[in-house]
Amino acid sequence: MTSSPTPRPEASRVFQVAALVALFCGALDIALAILNRAQSFENPTLIFPAMFATAALIALLFAASWWLVVRPLGRRLGAEDRALKHALAVALAATFICARIAQLSAHDLTPGAIFTFALFAVLGVALGAAIYFASQALQGAGKLGAQAGATIILLPALLTVMLVFLWTQLFWIESAKSSAGIVSCLVFALLLAAGVWFVVRPGLIKRASRITWGTALAALALPWLFDGIAYFSHWLQAGNGAPHAVRQIVLISADTLRADVLSVYGNPRVQTPALEQLARDGVVFENDDSVAPWTLPSLSTLISGVSPAVHLVRHEEDRLPDSVTTLAERFAAAGYHTAAIVDNAYLRPKANLAQGFDDYIFMEIPDYGRALGPQIMKHVLPALYRPERPVTIEEQTARVQRWLAHHADRDFFLWVHYFDPHAPYEPRREYLEGEPPAGLGYRFEPPPQMMGGLVQRSAAQREWIRSLYEAEVRGVDHNVGQVLEQLRELGMYDGALVAFTSDHGEEFWEHDGQGHGHTLHTEVLRVPLIIKLPDNRPVTRVAQRISSERVAATLLEAADVPFDNGDFSGPSLLPLLRDEAGSVAALPVVSESAIIVDDQQSVVSDEQKFIRSLVTGRELQFDLRLDPGEHQLLGEETRAVTARKLLDEHATGASALRERTGIVRGESADFDSSTLHRLRGLGYIK
Repeated sequence: MTSSPTPRPEASRVFQVAALVALFCGALDIALAILNRAQSFENPTLIFPAMFATAALIALLFAASWWLVVRPLGRRLGAEDRALKHALAVALAATFICARIAQLSAHDLTPGAIFTFALFAVLGVALGAAIYFASQALQGAGKLGAQAGATIILLPALLTVMLVFLWTQLFWIESAKSSAGIVSCLVFALLLAAGVWFVVRPGLIKRASRITWGTALAALALPWLFDGIAYFSHWLQAGNGAPHAVRQIVLISADTLRADVLSVYGNPRVQTPALEQLARDGVVFENDDSVAPWTLPSLSTLISGVSPAVHLVRHEEDRLPDSVTTLAERFAAAGYHTAAIVDNAYLRPKANLAQGFDDYIFMEIPDYGRALGPQIMKHVLPALYRPERPVTIEEQTARVQRWLAHHADRDFFLWVHYFDPHAPYEPRREYLEGEPPAGLGYRFEPPPQMMGGLVQRSAAQREWIRSLYEAEVRGVDHNVGQVLEQLRELGMYDGALVAFTSDHGEEFWEHDGQGHGHTLHTEVLRVPLIIKLPDNRPVTRVAQRISSERVAATLLEAADVPFDNGDFSGPSLLPLLRDEAGSVAALPVVSESAIIVDDQQSVVSDEQKFIRSLVTGRELQFDLRLDPGEHQLLGEETRAVTARKLLDEHATGASALRERTGIVRGESADFDSSTLHRLRGLGYIK
């Protein structure tokens, strides 16, 4: 006579169920966090401590609920303990899932949030009750009941593996056609084979469990199956596609970089050897004016080739319309892989500059969103889980280098936008010379009042503030050099089309203010533009004044990608790049969309500049040949009449292009609270 197995202590059974539901919630918590704040989890060591922190809290909550509330109540009602544990687990998991999806947090204890959480708790209890009665009905179901129990046990493992795959997909398998893609296919094959083996292998384990475990393993293999399909799809596409005239196009832009701060533009104080070398291999445009004195309208034009009067991105809440065709969309249609690795709050995907990019990597400030585990770990390991730590330019460059290494065998268009040297100015010490004067340190964040000259600084303080900015420029040059060196090491540099530019400049009291976005004077509009054609064909410097709206068409024509000139606000600069200056007439250069103080427009024609306020009607005139710094006002009505006519013609042309593009009105983006907070900190909005 065989003795029956000794039943496990109740505490052990409670611990088992608590561990299962806790691991399930922990894996789900971090998976949702990665989906919402992927960049914050690029360091894999952050994942599992945060996951187990969530799991520990949920396990404690489960144990406390069981011993203090559910078990005593169940005993009174005559409920079956095992089914009651499963019901409690489902109730907790369901409540947690709803709360995480709704982005609820302990930091937001508003009446509305409390009511929402209470509603989720009621729904969780109702679902738990349903599970209780269902499990009671399945007790005599034999194999079906065993399968259901085994499946519940497998759920945490399923979610954990999915979490690992999600991370590898975001930060490791950046290209299906890569060594990582091949490994992904092998993992898929092994998991699928193991799943089939578990099902068909006789006598290994009970048949019900065999079917459950085999099905689970096959399910685990599905993500890798999709990646394997993508790998072979890319492989077939690469094998059948026609070769491009230019295989790699790299556009690098640096935020807030005025041209005259660079040594390549004549400034001996700031040596920029990487850009000097790029200039020796390419063409320097000495007078490139941005279409706007701040980021969003300027970069919208840079990647679309249409002016702000066309795309209507003029205010901080605007977004690029879907009907505007971006450079990424045009290159993708031509068979290129397209990617952007960018850093600026305005470049979040909601602004819609991401359209057309296969990979759009936004270098956001590490922010773990509403994930429970990282919030706990901020208090346990604050040095590792640092809140609100800005992304450094070095981290972004490292990301760019990894992307290039993973895509070295692809034809691609890559856009890199650095946030430096935008304020706050906080350069690395090796790029900085001297000591700060009284009242200042090694970091400077200008208050918004400085733009209008309402906050004054001494001569020594102004000099130091500019020195901090110049030191950041040295850092930008170093990092651009790292990217260009990576292109050389990978054998791509000589054959690549490379462009370097900026979105706008920065004022340092030339007109009694500091910053950008508040005027249309030369210090906030004149930006660098250096373009290297394939095979490094250097040309003399181009002095003709041009607009940044012409860069997009230039890159397309230089890469031999067909396009319709009527889709762009300005023609390609390729004839100038090929030293055919006589074949390209100088065109009026229009800038607009100042967002601070008042809205303005400017036009430069024949080196005569005209600025008009759309709010006050005030008009300014300058002769740039005699007064390049724009300090000596002119009052010639004849020139003013000509300038007004040019602005009217610009508006008429923009209206026609809007109609051609299908833009009826501007579109707005709904930025989240963290983005709005960052934009306020930068002085863009109040």
